[in-house]
Amino acid sequence: MRYYSVAVCPGRLVGAARGVLVSLVLVLVLVLGLGRDASAAAADRQVSCGTFGGIPVTLAAGDPESYSVSGELCATTGELAAGGTVQLLIHGATYNHSYWNFGTVDGIDYSYAQDVAVAGFPTFAIDEIGAGASSHPPSTDITIQAAAYVAHEIVQIHDDTVVSSTAPADLYPAIDDPLFASSGLDPGYLTTVPGARTPLFYNTADADPNVIARDEATKDVFSTTEFMTGLPLVTDATLSQAIDVPVLVIVGSDDALNCGPLVGGGGFDCSSGTAVANHEAPYYSPQAQLRACVVPGSGHDINLALDHQLEEIDAITWSYEYIGQGLPHLPGTLPPDCSK
Repeated sequence: MRYYSVAVCPGRLVGAARGVLVSLVLVLVLVLGLGRDASAAAADRQVSCGTFGGIPVTLAAGDPESYSVSGELCATTGELAAGGTVQLLIHGATYNHSYWNFGTVDGIDYSYAQDVAVAGFPTFAIDEIGAGASSHPPSTDITIQAAAYVAHEIVQIHDDTVVSSTAPADLYPAIDDPLFASSGLDPGYLTTVPGARTPLFYNTADADPNVIARDEATKDVFSTTEFMTGLPLVTDATLSQAIDVPVLVIVGSDDALNCGPLVGGGGFDCSSGTAVANHEAPYYSPQAQLRACVVPGSGHDINLALDHQLEEIDAITWSYEYIGQGLPHLPGTLPPDCSK
């Protein structure tokens, strides 16, 4: 199996150094190596999405305690029949799989999952362990290593069946929020306080207020332990330098979590794909063939921005360029907002 990576926020996750919530949103593209008949590319492009629940996982190798993960697969009929490439979509903190298939608001469709599937790349968006319809173990058991192990298990399942420090004012225990007051979650599960999502995740000039309202109404939780065990990895360049497959980074030019001045000096320039690629390059090996794209005007939640289609075009074009699967009329060169 070969892996390709799309990071929908910078690899160094510099937002953590700025003392604000960081959404670890990673897209891992799995190449299943099963072959795909050429006729599948001409199949009906109607996308169907279905939920898969009860996928068995553990938090570590040899762990006797079993949990379950839920996810949503979106694909056309031809893609389902032939296998091929699947994008595994992993949401960020306080979200669940619906971030990738958000629905229609004021006549605009917000669905990376379906739009990418139409272009020839089926998607599987999971609820991370501790979120959505997946199991909620004790929050202290969900470390960043456990979350990564669960994602690895999901990759293996796909292969066999064809089927990534916060200001205290921004977060509080989920059980203190009306949405989760009767959830039974322990205090180690956190969510955003009402109203915090707007400045964290959006540039209001590029967002529909009704989308922001729905986001607040459908927000989720995350484990304090997972977040705190993930922070040391932010400064460990050896992890990203070990990636030996192509990588694409996509970031919004007005991402309040990642762009602008950094604690300790310097800053993250999100004005262009080239600027982002130059900043990230020291953290990746030549084998990563690092490319970067910027969605002009978008905040942190690129999928929920008014111009979210730009991100989809970037991801689809990059996938087509490096993997070759997809519709034959797609361009083979990334748009001008991307690095060369």
